[in-house]
Amino acid sequence: MPRSGSRTGLVVGIVAGVALLVVVAIAVGVVFVGVRALRHTPVAVGPVGPSTNVTPNRGKVVFSDGFKDSGSGWSTDSLPSGTSFKYTADGYVVVAKGTLDHFAGAPYQTPVPQIAISVTATQSADAPVGAGYGVSCWQGTNAAELRYDFIVTAAGDWTVDRRDGGVLTKPLILKRGTSSATLGATPVMVEGMCATMSDQHGIRLLLFAGTQRIADITDSATALPNTGWQADLMLTSSAIHDSTVTVTHFEVRDLGR
Repeated sequence: MPRSGSRTGLVVGIVAGVALLVVVAIAVGVVFVGVRALRHTPVAVGPVGPSTNVTPNRGKVVFSDGFKDSGSGWSTDSLPSGTSFKYTADGYVVVAKGTLDHFAGAPYQTPVPQIAISVTATQSADAPVGAGYGVSCWQGTNAAELRYDFIVTAAGDWTVDRRDGGVLTKPLILKRGTSSATLGATPVMVEGMCATMSDQHGIRLLLFAGTQRIADITDSATALPNTGWQADLMLTSSAIHDSTVTVTHFEVRDLGR
């Protein structure tokens, strides 16, 4: 009978075939596991509750501005303090003067029951340690206005405060502290969230600097003025000398969607 080939070749062929089947099985298993992981990764939707795990990117974007259009609706006026607001090729530039808080209303006026507001900006390197920027949510008018401010300063200090009766009222500091986020030439995102709870009295307040959650507290109001929150850009400055903030992105999201 003719020779059927070497036994070594047969063994090598069998081993190679088995190895190929193992590789294919592993590949199929990896794909299957990956698909299962994708299918079982929950997407955060729906209203925020008292214990909901909240991330910086939660919610549907309802307003976004990169300040490329000088007609997008932000103020270009100067305040009595001398603080100025203007569009430039680099972004929305605010030169802040005095030991004051300054506000610029976002050109989005639809109230949001659970709102996230974020600002990405740089701050002049010589800014006093008390100067900084952040966001503010509010609802109601005049004496019935309720407002929460979220601020991070050049030194990394932060505060969450409350105002009853408008921007000219003295803020009540709800919580303060220090984080590793410092403002300067590198853009930093500061984000504040105001989420009205289902009982219409509790308000969950969260502050992020970049991806770091630095505050998560709950406040209460006996009667909320309206059905939703509106958004402001906020800055704080020092009379030591002027500070300049260049805003490159501002965003409003609906946390419940």
